[in-house]
Order: sequence, then structure tokens, then C-alpha cells
Amino acid sequence: MNQHLKVWIELLKQYTDRRTFHGRLGLSVIAVCVVLLLAFFFWPRAKKPQLSLQPVLVEVETTKRGPITRSTSASGSLTAVKIVQLFPEIDGRVAEVFFQQGGAVKRGDLLVQLDDRLVCAQLHEAEARLNLATNEYDRTKKLLEKKYVSKSAFDEKKSKWDVAKAEVEIARVRRDQTKILAPFDGIIGLKKVSEGATINRSQEVATVLVLDPLYVDFSVPESQLKYMSVGDIVDVTIEGTDVLPFEATIEAIDSKAHVGTHSVQVRATLPNPDYRLRPGQFARVSLNLGKSEKALLIPAASLIQEGDLFYVFTILDKTAVKKEVTLGVRESGMVEVKDGLQDQETVVTVGQINLHDGAPVQIKTN
Repeated sequence: MNQHLKVWIELLKQYTDRRTFHGRLGLSVIAVCVVLLLAFFFWPRAKKPQLSLQPVLVEVETTKRGPITRSTSASGSLTAVKIVQLFPEIDGRVAEVFFQQGGAVKRGDLLVQLDDRLVCAQLHEAEARLNLATNEYDRTKKLLEKKYVSKSAFDEKKSKWDVAKAEVEIARVRRDQTKILAPFDGIIGLKKVSEGATINRSQEVATVLVLDPLYVDFSVPESQLKYMSVGDIVDVTIEGTDVLPFEATIEAIDSKAHVGTHSVQVRATLPNPDYRLRPGQFARVSLNLGKSEKALLIPAASLIQEGDLFYVFTILDKTAVKKEVTLGVRESGMVEVKDGLQDQETVVTVGQINLHDGAPVQIKTN
């Protein structure tokens, strides 16, 4: 450093004798450089923090093997086993509504009657033409047997008779289309029409559905399919109902998985004898996936979460070692470790918040 100062001082002396503008400018530059150089060597510098080598007091437990129940949950919804929206088959005026909103109906019950006066008159007309055609057909048939008429004359009468029968059937169908009947036993919803209203075939009259039982539809990851089968019991919790879950029976498992989510649709049947539940309600489904008798277990308190990853600190030669772990089922304060640890490893359960990888530790003794 002294060598550098001597050089700068010598340069300063050389420019001191000059009185020109350039001399004064050079002198100023040299002075600034000397100040900066002195500041660089003599300005106090902050000391780098040093990691404390004081051991961290921790509590530990040893990994162990034990039983744990595999379970999972899924979100689903309630749907009706049968549900039909009723629409009229023809346009017309509502003559009478026979059902009570929210009431029970039987298959074949007359729910709504449209004005059928015109179609009934057309039916009577068709029946009259059929009677005339039938009489002519019978008479011609007898005459043919006696060979009083030709075969072509008989065929003409028979054709007219066939057409008359078809016209009667058409008229009866039109008459029946003025009646809206219950398609099955169930519960009918709210009334969407009133007497005297003119409706068309696109207007809904009401909805009939079955409320007992109900379906519970939910999805599970394809990796869990091996743990379930048709006939298994699942617990279903419905928001707004009792705390205790309902029991439902798996009725069907879809034959394909969703391409985007790799999940499979599952359908369970849920009894609903008192009609407390309704289609469309949100359902939380809990599934028992079996029991593992020799799962590797650690206390849940030992886990450290960083984003989507989980870690634990193990002890090796009084030194903390940070390890990433892959977890399985959680139950009663214990967690299954699928990967990352071995049997009889010591994991930190208290004090890991003060640890870092390689930190010295002291195990607390009772």
C-alpha cells in the first residue's frame, strides 16, 4: 500500500508546478483517486457471519413397522336412479292437471289432460268409416264364395277395409297423445303448466323421478381401482345432514378412465327411504382401501413441508441429515413412508425447525 501512495504523491508533485488548465484538471483527478484508494484500504469492513457450532437440542423417535388402514376420500354428487322430464307429444290446450306437486305417482297415472274434443271426433268418424268398410268387406266375401263377384272386386273392398282400420288406429293414437301419463312409480316435481294454457311439444310439464334409492357418482384415481370392487361398502357424508355418514354400495365401475385426469367414474347405490336426500346434493365419499400390517411409520410431527415435497431430519453421528420422503396413509398421528427411509432410522420430532443439513445435534434424554 505504501508503494502505491508514493507513486501517487510523486505524480501529484509533478503536476503541482503546472499552472495550466490541463494541469489543474489532472491534479483534481489524482486527488480524487487518492481519496478513493485510502477509503478502499482503511474503511472498516463487516465481518462475515459464522455459523454457530453449538449443538441443537432435539427430540427423536425411531422408525418402526406397524399396521395402518389405507383409506381415501372423493367428491361426488347424488343423482336419481330414474328421472324423466315430461313433454306433451302434440300441441294443445291444457284441459286439466291431475297431480299434486311433490306427490307420489304410479305408473300409468293420468297427470295432464289436453283438450281432446277434436281428436275424439276424428276417432268417431274413422270408426264409422271402418264399420261401413267392414260391412262391405263381409258382403263381398260372401258373394265371392258364391262366385257372384270377381276376385278384383273383393280385393278392392278388402283394401278399403284395411285403410279404414289403419285410420282408426291413427285416430286412437292421436287421442292417447292428449294424455300425459306417469312413466313409472316415483315422485313428481313442480308443476310447470296450468289449466287453460296452450302448450307445445317443447314445453316441459313436470319431472318424475325415483328418490329411493339414489346414485352416488364419484371419481377415483386409476391407481386405486385394485383396492375396490362391485359390492364394496363406502361411507357417504352429505353436507347439511347428520354427522354420521350413510352407507352406500358400489354398483358399477366405469370400463374406461378419463384421458385427461386418469380417473375412473364409480357409482354407488344409497338407500333413501325417508326421501331426506335429493339429487344434485354434494357428497363426500370415504373409501376403505384395505389394511397394511407392516407399513413403515413415523410421527406426523417429524415432517417438514416445502411446497409439494416433504422432508425429515435423521441423525447420523450426532449430525442432522435432511432427507426427502414419499408419504402414504396418515392415521392417528402416524404417517406411512413409502420411500426415503429405512427401518430403525432415528428421525427428529422436536427441534427440527432450528436445523439445517449437517448441523450438530444433541438428543434430549429423559
